[in-house]
Amino acid sequence: MKLLAIDPSFVGSGINTYENGVYNYYIIKTDKQSKNSNDIIRRIIEIKKELYIIINRFNPDYVIIEGPSFGSRSSSLIQMGALNYSIREMLINESIKFIVSPPTVVKKYWTGKGNANKQLMIEQAYDRNCNIDIMKNYGTKKEPDDRFDDNVVDSRALCDFLEDYFEDKLNGLEQQIEVSFDK
Repeated sequence: MKLLAIDPSFVGSGINTYENGVYNYYIIKTDKQSKNSNDIIRRIIEIKKELYIIINRFNPDYVIIEGPSFGSRSSSLIQMGALNYSIREMLINESIKFIVSPPTVVKKYWTGKGNANKQLMIEQAYDRNCNIDIMKNYGTKKEPDDRFDDNVVDSRALCDFLEDYFEDKLNGLEQQIEVSFDK
């Protein structure tokens, strides 16, 4: 089964693909050029364009997306919602089956804590020997470097979550996600 995980972000969307025990990691970055709404739309278009290339190259059977964080400030929540729903629209147009998981559900799955911070997510990646090539040489478990983009760790957690979804190993967490297909 070919799985693809997306942790959407305007700064650096973390993408993870998985097939036959092989993980590949990507980051899609965009730069803020102004504060107007057209800049947000431009960035959404850039992210979707890059994501479209990855999706068509990889041709996943299933995709999982991290949903927006409802703890965010109102303006960023609206922007992240626009990005998230824009990605969902693309997946629907491409007839790709997908799941959307709230961030708290994936964090609880990955760390045991629904409110896990970025550092704990990174530590779990090290503890699980994820060997994420993007995070090599970017600090240690105890002293992460600012160059490290934690969104790729979140995408790995999402990918593992999706795999465990199909193996019925989520212990009730599956009740808190949106699924666009019948299992």
